[in-house]
Amino acid sequence: MKLYTTAEMKLAERLSDEIGINYMRLMENAGSAAAAFIRRTFDLEQRRCVVVCGSGNNGGDGFVVARKLFENGIRTAVVLACGAPKPDCAIKMFDMLNERIPVFDWNDPADKEALTAVCSADLIVDAVFGTGFHGELRPSVTELFDVINSTVATIVALDVPSGIAADTALCSRPVINADFTVAFDALKPAHLMLPARQHCGKSVAVDIGIPPEAADEVGRSIFKIDSELVFSRLRPRSPLAHKGSFGRLLNVSGCLRYNGAPVLSTAAALRCGVGIAELASTADVIKMVGANVTEAVCLPLPASDEGYISISAFPKIMPSLKKASACLIGSGLGLTDDTRALFDAVIQNAECPIIIDADGINALAENINILDNVDSPVIITPHIGEMSKLTGLSVSQILSDRIGTARRFATEHAVTVVLKDCSTVVASPDGTVFLNDNGNPGLARGGSGDVLAGMIAGFAAQHTDPTDAAFCGVYLHALAADRVAARLSQYAMLPSDLIPELCAVFAENER
Repeated sequence: MKLYTTAEMKLAERLSDEIGINYMRLMENAGSAAAAFIRRTFDLEQRRCVVVCGSGNNGGDGFVVARKLFENGIRTAVVLACGAPKPDCAIKMFDMLNERIPVFDWNDPADKEALTAVCSADLIVDAVFGTGFHGELRPSVTELFDVINSTVATIVALDVPSGIAADTALCSRPVINADFTVAFDALKPAHLMLPARQHCGKSVAVDIGIPPEAADEVGRSIFKIDSELVFSRLRPRSPLAHKGSFGRLLNVSGCLRYNGAPVLSTAAALRCGVGIAELASTADVIKMVGANVTEAVCLPLPASDEGYISISAFPKIMPSLKKASACLIGSGLGLTDDTRALFDAVIQNAECPIIIDADGINALAENINILDNVDSPVIITPHIGEMSKLTGLSVSQILSDRIGTARRFATEHAVTVVLKDCSTVVASPDGTVFLNDNGNPGLARGGSGDVLAGMIAGFAAQHTDPTDAAFCGVYLHALAADRVAARLSQYAMLPSDLIPELCAVFAENER
């Protein structure tokens, strides 16, 4: 599913205007579509509806909603949240309101009925800011939002609940808590990403008449990951296939301290269909974990005195690296002088896609320029803290623009970025972004990232496009987590529980 950023939506509207579908027509279409949704969804007979309108174009959409609801016999009033409308289109729509529709001004001290109208409403339509919000709320609007959120009315937001930044999902305090959000033409990033998503209620997109030729010229750079997209990339298997048909993964991971990581990552790759998974770790780790990954090929390696893989192991790794169709490095690896040197050697000698996770990312952060000399496709899987190390940005800076941060790093370094968070962002080297909106807090524990890295590596080893492997892994990892949480609870679920759950997911989708 494609999404629109605010800039892309504005461009689509401008191109529509040039084609002949002018701004007034689009505003009329938007308000009419929203009103039709409200009429279909709610029984408003003998109910009171209040449309709270801002002074911009979102307010203009609200005036159309008020007019259309009134024309259909619904008791409707308008409350001006920020004074009179300012854009020409919004002014014209305001002038078209039936004179029998009451209009109250929230900011007029003499108008005491605005508060009464809001508090007594059965349905409130939020048409204050939409996608035009930025900055901070003025005190009077803060007061209004607090009143709206305190009512028992059903709240329907137009395009984006007011107080939300549509592209970054950042929220003001307060923000409108909508029960439904009617998105115009397409969903926006905020409809999928936390924290904004929890304020949107159920989000639905309605057609507002953007001509296909305008939409085609805009193109779109952000997509929602869904089951249809994922299983269009993960094709059914040929009955003529053999184990060599599904690739060979080399997993360089683990140490004495983190001996669970190689089990989780290797088992996840096997469950995702890789033909051969080879676990390269210290001899002591192999002895401890080998029985837990019985289907894997094991490559015991020399260790340092502290129990980490020694740089002297690289000559032993090299033949396996040459045969691999993908290499995962970093899960539970530890960060020492030996593992740093080993990481550099693997990265510079790999001829297959490389998936860099955990301590591999920490090693990369110390030598980011190594990416300039890598010819193979690279997928990195940082969480927010690791992304801070890679970019030099603070955690708060990254959280304020997760999409932009992932996209810039991906395009600058020609890698696929999986920026892990409560709303994971996948960015490809060409700047295309994929957003995931499933998953739950049960994933917030050590080991979940090892499972994800193994899944992505397993898909990549099967010659799946690196970005496709990344977003397929992200989606299925989160989907399995939701299914496990439903059975075992978010508190009690473990990362290892995700791996067998993949069996049912693949079976239900005939894979």
